[in-house]
Amino acid sequence: MKKRPAWVPDGWRVCEVEGETPPDLQPGLFGCKLAPADGKSYLGMVTRDNFTFEAVAQQLSSPLDSGVCYTFSVQLASSPEYLSYTRLTAEPANYNGPTILRLWGGFDYCDGLVLLCDSPPIAHRDWKKYRFVMRHFQAKPITHLVFQAYYPPGMRCTPSLGNLLLDDVSDIMQTDCPSDLKDTMSRELVQRLPPLESEAALDVVLIRELASVRYSDRVEIQFVLTCTENHLGFPVLFNRHLAAVANAMLQFPEKQLVIHVKNAKFKTRNLRAKYLENYLRQVGLGESQVQVWPAQKEEQEGKWKVSTQWLKATW
Repeated sequence: MKKRPAWVPDGWRVCEVEGETPPDLQPGLFGCKLAPADGKSYLGMVTRDNFTFEAVAQQLSSPLDSGVCYTFSVQLASSPEYLSYTRLTAEPANYNGPTILRLWGGFDYCDGLVLLCDSPPIAHRDWKKYRFVMRHFQAKPITHLVFQAYYPPGMRCTPSLGNLLLDDVSDIMQTDCPSDLKDTMSRELVQRLPPLESEAALDVVLIRELASVRYSDRVEIQFVLTCTENHLGFPVLFNRHLAAVANAMLQFPEKQLVIHVKNAKFKTRNLRAKYLENYLRQVGLGESQVQVWPAQKEEQEGKWKVSTQWLKATW
């Protein structure tokens, strides 16, 4: 089969990203010269510096049943040269950084519903065989797989240029489940607060965290956010101070948090108030536990437990 860019082997489907090129059938393109581990060609996929990455999908000949362990192997490598352009800078670049392989299961092509397994970071320049054991607990058998190049842990908030080479994918076989098989869905995004034993302890947390909330600048609606990796390893922007506020309030369901947004033009205050209330609802607070309004000029300062440049609050 002739090597060509933006081409995948028969039986595979490209999971397209608008404006970006698909994976490549290697070797011989973009400076990638590694000889195949098996046969005459292999698949090359990249990660980019704009939070996009390449993936391919295939329908299984036999679905993966729920609760059953399966195993397969694949040979992986990374090329020291994978020369192309980056859309972020429109400049030539070498996509030679480390990546990982992630395998997803779903019920249609490119349906990345369940993370089945992922590899360690792949930076070695020769082929190495990796064996994976996977299982899922979906209500019905998984019918499709997605093979995805992705950023290694710790690099997902600052995406980098990398390449992943795949060859010699084995058949998927049923196997005994090892005792140390990890559940890929068990990790949480934000560490929970320890139990707060009194309302005085609640006051300490809310005063400290609300006083630390900052907006990006005086004309921005969005407050300062932190990037972290969620339980599936995707980058997520969140405000750690407001996450702590929500965690604290959820321990006292009878309490209501009232926040007034201040120190901006009324239109900006109104938009900030809606943004802040929506955010607190998304991290778990119900309508009875939080109200956020734009501050009015005639409001008295004495009734507020917290008053900063950006907001005032009581509960």
